[in-house]
Amino acid sequence: MAAAPEKAEADVAGTNIYPVTLSYDDEDEEPPSWILERLGMRSREELRKVLLFMLAAFLGNAFFVIGRNVGTVLFLAHLGKDFLTMAIFISGVASVFVGQFFSSASKGRSPALVNSWLLGSGSVIIGVFYFAVWMAPQGLPEDQSQKILVMLLFFGVYIAEDVFTMFVAMQCASVAQAAFSVADAKRLFGLVQLGNSIAAMTIGICIGSIAAAVGTVQLLAIQSVLLLVSMFLNIYIARLYIEPGAGAN
Repeated sequence: MAAAPEKAEADVAGTNIYPVTLSYDDEDEEPPSWILERLGMRSREELRKVLLFMLAAFLGNAFFVIGRNVGTVLFLAHLGKDFLTMAIFISGVASVFVGQFFSSASKGRSPALVNSWLLGSGSVIIGVFYFAVWMAPQGLPEDQSQKILVMLLFFGVYIAEDVFTMFVAMQCASVAQAAFSVADAKRLFGLVQLGNSIAAMTIGICIGSIAAAVGTVQLLAIQSVLLLVSMFLNIYIARLYIEPGAGAN
């Protein structure tokens, strides 16, 4: 770009007037490459945005896939199949009540803020369950009070996995809807959803090997970390695309 002309001044009615030289970022004016055009994107910034939301979708669905397996496996390993029907029923009822509370608490609040609350609380709760399960005895103890505590623990794990996997997936979609216009969503949501598909394929294929290598209980720790990383990514996305300058605070 040509250098700006030297500042010139003129005295008009006692007022100094200076010509204004407008500048622009050449990179922003650069037309998209043929790769971006094939992907339906208009700029490199749009590519960055899509990749961030793809990563968020990947992390959310990775948590979902692990949760749909680990809760049931741990429940059956410690309590057996006799209580599974009861756990499914209680989990369904809990989901209804949590859904009502979640809906009321979300009214008038930014989807990114609600998502940060959800991811942060989920990370803490799943982390607490990890340490509790790690210290729990294998199977049901003979002592009645300990037996009740172990049953409550694994009912809690099963219900928490069922509830959090559902709401994390829902809220991740809500944040994406807040960040894209309707027209952009039609063009780009297919690419964003690719993050979900990649997570479903890779985690679905690898979860057995991961559990065999580190143990099923360690999957809870992995889930807790996934939610924590998702929370910080959500805050970063909010600052860029949803509430510039404010983030998810």
